[in-house]
Amino acid sequence: MVKGPPKPRPTPAPRPGRKKIKKGRKQMITLGRTYKDKITGFKGVATGFAAYISGCNQVLLAPPAGQDGGIIESQWYDEQRLIQVGKKIITLDNTKTPGFDKAAPKR
Repeated sequence: MVKGPPKPRPTPAPRPGRKKIKKGRKQMITLGRTYKDKITGFKGVATGFAAYISGCNQVLLAPPAGQDGGIIESQWYDEQRLIQVGKKIITLDNTKTPGFDKAAPKR
């Protein structure tokens, strides 16, 4: 008797703000958490993650508004350059209007 391929299992939807991305065994990035770039000092909330086959994964940091209330552009940083700042995690309810903030980086 010949059996067909196994049926795929449904993938559970990730909980907002709780998705953890691993790089090796050292560092984990949590979307919604605040990080600081070790080199420039740029600080922001991790709002995006791009994983590459080469292993040079990047994280999109969205900083708070400037002192004048103006919007500061989000920036992509290599994952290994980031250090966690604080323990607060920002979560969003995207059940009604899922969307994106910025396109993934291009090399």
